Amino acid sequence: MRARGSSALQRAQGSGGIRLSFSLLLIFASAACATPRIAWEELPEAPIAFVYRTSEEGRRLADLLDPNRDGRREYDTPLERYSVLELGKLGEVFGAPEERLAELHHLSGRMAMLVPVSQEFTLVDAALRGARPLAFSRDRERLLFMSQRERRPQIFELSLSSQEVRPRSQGPAAHPLADYGPKDRLVFAEVRPGPDGIRARIVAMAADGGGERVVSEGPLDSDPTWSPDGAWIVFVRRLSKNELAIAVAPAEGGEARIIARGGMDPVFTPDGAWIVYSAQTPLGRRLWRMRPDGSGKLPLGDGMYEERNPAVSPDGAFVAFVAEVEGHQRLYVRRFNGTGDRLLLEDGDGTYPVW
Repeated sequence: MRARGSSALQRAQGSGGIRLSFSLLLIFASAACATPRIAWEELPEAPIAFVYRTSEEGRRLADLLDPNRDGRREYDTPLERYSVLELGKLGEVFGAPEERLAELHHLSGRMAMLVPVSQEFTLVDAALRGARPLAFSRDRERLLFMSQRERRPQIFELSLSSQEVRPRSQGPAAHPLADYGPKDRLVFAEVRPGPDGIRARIVAMAADGGGERVVSEGPLDSDPTWSPDGAWIVFVRRLSKNELAIAVAPAEGGEARIIARGGMDPVFTPDGAWIVYSAQTPLGRRLWRMRPDGSGKLPLGDGMYEERNPAVSPDGAFVAFVAEVEGHQRLYVRRFNGTGDRLLLEDGDGTYPVW
């Protein structure tokens, strides 16, 4: 860095001094030195759960999502997410032909674990292909994940020590997304087909354990996240065909209110002080953070790609996220102060991280 700066200075002085260009060079050089790349030894030992696709599967999926393929996009985003963006597509899954389901299932990837500090990578054999991780329990001994059951997405729980799996949701409704709350209570996205299309609402387990309570009736609400203190449930609301918003509702009852238009993928920091999310900007989707009441909105770094699915490390120091790079979904990590992007997975695609 210094050697290049010195030679640039000599060239500028020898040519009569292109001072403006050299000043810009110093600015960029200073910025680069101030934001060093994350070293592996900086990263925590706590594993990241995510969906892994081989490079070949990633290429095939990228082909399906290519807008120039036959002049159209076959799918807007991968169907296995079943988030508020894809609720309109979920109807196709309820009645999709077997050959289409088989292809989507093949491309849906495998649930995997990655230890960032050591780069130890393992596939989760206890989960079927197409399973997606959702949340670690507060003691990090269990993992919620979504998997298919009788052609409906339902919630399951994996014991990380015994690798035993037990169901946590069932019934005719689809339960594609969920999160842990206080005392192992769960909050679900509940999706049902209706005469006017798909409807989705947010449902939480009651505090007394006696059944469920509706947090939000929808009609298109999804991606629920329970605050660390148990007081709030944040979720994504689809306001119109092309407009999303992040909303928050009191966990024990009360009216929901919107705190970030254009936001999605909300996740709390471990101390509950911030919500990290993906925000629509003029340059595409980028990571942002805000207070739980919607105040203090700030960009989280200077991204170059489409950024989705943030997951904050248990120590609150890092954010894992998915960057769309040339049609592929790559797993990155960034410091919480917005610096030092690093690719976590060199081979294959990584999506939907949970930390």
